[in-house]
Amino acid sequence: MEIKSNAGYEIIRRERVGNKEFLLGYNSEAPSRYVTWKNNYGEMNPYWGRYFSDERSAIKNFNRRVKEEREIER
Repeated sequence: MEIKSNAGYEIIRRERVGNKEFLLGYNSEAPSRYVTWKNNYGEMNPYWGRYFSDERSAIKNFNRRVKEEREIER
């Protein structure tokens, strides 16, 4: 089951690491236009959201979260 949006944010990027998935969302009308979430793969319950006003910071956080999860999986 693929998540296409959550809490008004369109999912614009996703990456699976083991049984976890990381999501990057965008909402042009939200005070914080970008968000990253962690999600259990195959579920529709994103959690641990981190909110950002700029794309660069959101992408940096998304990449860091993915990298950290990969290190845990090893």
